[in-house]
This record gives sequence, structure tokens and C-alpha cells, in this order.
Amino acid sequence: MADLVEQPTGTLYEADEHAWIERQIAALQNGDLAVLDSGNLIAYLTDMAARDRRELGSRLIVLYAHIPKLRIQPEMATRSWRLTTREQQREIRRLLKSLPSLRHEVYPDAVEAAFDQMGAWTGADPKAWSKPDLDVAGVLGFEAGDARL
Repeated sequence: MADLVEQPTGTLYEADEHAWIERQIAALQNGDLAVLDSGNLIAYLTDMAARDRRELGSRLIVLYAHIPKLRIQPEMATRSWRLTTREQQREIRRLLKSLPSLRHEVYPDAVEAAFDQMGAWTGADPKAWSKPDLDVAGVLGFEAGDARL
């Protein structure tokens, strides 16, 4: 490990991401901006932001592909549909709590992608889903803590 810490910062970024992050944190805490690896730091933060957008978008797509199915064909709703919907709802709320600005950035694309997946069979208009609707408890047919889970 000592060898990695002594390597130039750019090489450390490629060799041991965690050690590189710790070095960047220490430099910021000490106000030693001259030792910051600004090129890799910018790339790293850009990748983090893109990763967060992808995760939220993916979870929204899954959720919004399930909600119309649950509302339009409740008799077809399986336990798996319901559990998937609840899990996505929980994770989306967790993400939005720490990344609230992503709600409006990702949501329209997620609705579009979900309706692309579902096709015209729903008879629903994607424009009717113009506002985020994360409250799906009534659609699921059970409440939090329900013994049927």
C-alpha cells in the first residue's frame, strides 16, 4: 500500500481509486489545491453524476412500466409486480432525498422509456404522466407491513 501512496496522483487514480479519493480529500481538507488531480477529479465527479442519473432513470423506468400495468390490469398483478414496484419506489425516494435535482432531469425520459416498453396496449397517454407519481400504495393492493408480503 505504501508504494501506491507514493505514486504520482494520476497513476494512483488508475491503480487504487480508494487511495486516490483519500488523497484528494486530504488535499481539500488541508487546502493544498496544488496537489489535487483536477483532471481526474473532474472526470470522476462527472462519472458519479452520470451514474446517479442512470440509476434513477433505470429505477423510474421500471416503476413507471409497472404502475400502468397495475392500474389497468389489477387482476393480472402478481406478487412479483407488487414487490418490484415497492422496491423501486423505496430506492427512488432514497435517491431523490439525496439528489432532488435529478427528479425533473430524469423523469420525462423515464416516462417515455416506460411507455416505449409497454407499447400501445395500455391505452394510456404518456402526457397524463407528466408529473412524478411515486405514491403507488393504492395500486399495490397492500399497505406497508402487510402480512401478505
